[in-house]
Amino acid sequence: MLEADPTQADFNCYVSYVDAGSILSTRLNIDDWKAATETDQKRALITASAAIDLYVEWNGTATADDQNMDWPRSGVYIHDREGTFASDEIPDFLQVATCEYATELLKEDLLADQETGLDALTVGPISLQFSDVDRKSPMPDNIRLSLDRYGTVMTGKSNTVRLVRR
Repeated sequence: MLEADPTQADFNCYVSYVDAGSILSTRLNIDDWKAATETDQKRALITASAAIDLYVEWNGTATADDQNMDWPRSGVYIHDREGTFASDEIPDFLQVATCEYATELLKEDLLADQETGLDALTVGPISLQFSDVDRKSPMPDNIRLSLDRYGTVMTGKSNTVRLVRR
């Protein structure tokens, strides 16, 4: 069951189903969302929320030690403006990213295990053969970029780490 109220013990989604419908009504390319059942739409929103928490190391600190999800948070600065997000809110950027990620998950299972990219390995005298197919990131670039302003997104796609100076 989808619960978007962070004050509830079973909080598991960054956007309500009603708000998701409103947000997505302004977007293009949502045919998979429209074609999905309400149950699958809710599952996609819950899965997107959990995946976002899995792949993002957020700035700031969780509001409570025992909260189910990584948000709400305190001490997260608002990009391109002064101040921080309120410590009891789920910011709009996170609600939108959750909706967009859910639509992508309905199109394709981005979270499924993928091949390693190594087709062959010979030990002596060392020979490697890599696949021509590049691994897909579990998080689409547009979503990753929108979240990257507020934390470090670690999708396993590359071996680079962003340096953050404070």
